[in-house]
Amino acid sequence: MRLDRPIVFIDIEATGLNPKEARIVEIALLKRSPDGSESSLTALVNPGMPIPPDSQAVHHISDEAVEGEPSFKDLAPRIVQFLGDADLCGFGIIRFDVPLLEAELARAGFDLALKSRRVVDSLVIYHRMEPRNLAAAHRFYCGRPMPVAHRALPDAQAAASVFWAQLDHYREIPRTVGDLDFFCHEREAARLDPEGKFLLRAGTVHIKNDQKGGRPPFGRP
Repeated sequence: MRLDRPIVFIDIEATGLNPKEARIVEIALLKRSPDGSESSLTALVNPGMPIPPDSQAVHHISDEAVEGEPSFKDLAPRIVQFLGDADLCGFGIIRFDVPLLEAELARAGFDLALKSRRVVDSLVIYHRMEPRNLAAAHRFYCGRPMPVAHRALPDAQAAASVFWAQLDHYREIPRTVGDLDFFCHEREAARLDPEGKFLLRAGTVHIKNDQKGGRPPFGRP
């Protein structure tokens, strides 16, 4: 692949999942230039606010880890200079990293200038090239193509075949409908403790069980 200008690969860790409200706690920028040379800029960032326990559980960056680190406003000039006129790339950056970086730069008085940059998202490429529909799932789990698609009965039969095959394929997922229901909606549950061992969904408290050996990861007390 020929580059007509540098491309910068981005990854950001933050205080939350809303790019308009979250604050950056760590940023990594990896630049590949047209001549093949590479350079990088990485930094921990003091977000100026407590890092929520849910976010710490994901990236393991604590308030203590960023204490004494520069604010994003302090880092912004270095980031803008490093980016230059480069295009942007990363995994899932269109919905999160890029809008978050744009918002943080705007708060610091800088413009990401997205109109003059091209943005490539590896997650979009992944989804385009590896479909995640019923036909693809049937081929993957059942080892054969669906005989008929987009008719109710064949699709229901295929969905059932995929489900039973998933239970055989993933021995670590729950074995009861109740626990599978929670498994499918875990991200919607509210944590009742900082470690996330107790989770509340639809008025029911669930205990997260991290033990292995065939036991379901979730259960109702």
